Amino acid sequence: MRNQSRAIVALIIQANGERDKAAKLRELRLALEEPLVLIRLAKEVNAFKSFAAYQFVVEQVASVCRQNEGWLRSLAAGEGEDARGPEVSRRRSRSRRSARAD
Repeated sequence: MRNQSRAIVALIIQANGERDKAAKLRELRLALEEPLVLIRLAKEVNAFKSFAAYQFVVEQVASVCRQNEGWLRSLAAGEGEDARGPEVSRRRSRSRRSARAD
């Protein structure tokens, strides 16, 4: 978990320094899934001393997830893309154009 946390911080730092931040932020989105799953598994095997300890940890990771999604939405709004990536944005643009043509 500590190594994953360090890797997540490293991805945030890399995204901040990249010209194409969206690619790193999508990579960060995937990297955040792993600790969430591990935290849930740890809860199942009673690795936390209390529910409050579990709740604190999961809320911290969820907070970073929400922040990452906000960053992606912010970038997408500035670039005219959907936060899920350029391909989704292109598909939506095509569907809007075809709807206007009708």
